[in-house]
This record gives sequence, structure tokens and C-alpha cells, in this order.
Amino acid sequence: MSAGRGRNAIVSLVFCLLTVTAVASASGFSAYSGFFAGSTETPFQCGELLSSGGDDEVAMLFSFMIGPSVLWRLFRWNRSISDAEVLAFFALNIGALALTLMSLDCGDFFLTAFVVGDRYLQAFCIFSAAAAGVLIAQKVTGSSKQ
Repeated sequence: MSAGRGRNAIVSLVFCLLTVTAVASASGFSAYSGFFAGSTETPFQCGELLSSGGDDEVAMLFSFMIGPSVLWRLFRWNRSISDAEVLAFFALNIGALALTLMSLDCGDFFLTAFVVGDRYLQAFCIFSAAAAGVLIAQKVTGSSKQ
């Protein structure tokens, strides 16, 4: 195996693990946590608002939209990351983020993650950012084309 192919395989593995971990943490958040709002002196869970109209934590399930990026990377395991792959990953992530924000009734994403300290949401933020960073770093540094 050439050095470029080996490097591409390692990048593929790291990207897939980071993305799957982000989706798993979003699923854990949906199952075990919920968004908090901070419009009063103390944060309160949005599920306690009878007028909120929905379960805000379900919004995190939209993270499954980045699944096709993982499948694409699996099919291109030993190849370098293409421009189309990066574009698709960010388009799916932005779409998932937009749907998440549109579906939130009262939850505050950053308050829940970093003030309340929800570990699932923190993991989602960290691993999603790391997966994006891996793609960007691979495109910037480049690797051998296969």
C-alpha cells in the first residue's frame, strides 16, 4: 500500500469514527436529555413548557442527515477527499442545522451544552467540529490522488 493510500485510509477511518460518534451523541441527547431555555433567572427544560408545541430534543435526530457523507467516505476509503464530498458534507450539515433550528420551540443550544453542561450535546459539538476539521485539513494539505 502506498503512503498516500495509507494516509487516505487513516483519514477515512478518523472521519467515519468522528461522524458516527457525533450522530450517536445526538441520539443519546434525544433519548436522555432535552433542551433548556434561559429566558428567566434560572434555566428550565423546554419539555416543561406546555405551550412549546413539541419535543425539542427530537430536533437532534436531524443529525442522521450526515449519514450519506459517511457512506460516501466508505465507498472512497483509499481515495483522497474530493471537493464534491466536502461540499456534500457541509451542505448536509447546514441543512441538518437549519432544520434543527427551525424545529426548536424554546431551547437554547449553547446554554444547554455549555452552561447546563449536557455531555451529549457537548460531545455532538466537539465531534461534529472535529469531523469537519478532518475534511478541511485533508483538503488543505492534500494527499495523493488515486
